[in-house]
Amino acid sequence: MQTFIRNLQKRTHFFANTISNFYPVSAYLPKESEKIVTELQQVMDTFSEEEMQEYRNSLKSLG
Repeated sequence: MQTFIRNLQKRTHFFANTISNFYPVSAYLPKESEKIVTELQQVMDTFSEEEMQEYRNSLKSLG
């Protein structure tokens, strides 16, 4: 996702803000690209893949 956000040059509202997202993301690209990439990196540095998977597994709406 970080690579996509960094490289997208078309002006767009990027919205990944649903319950299934461990970290909801909403930004205007490319203007806020670096801010969002930094936030995503912070999440990856703070939480393990196991914690993120546990979150997704606990969602009743996903099965």
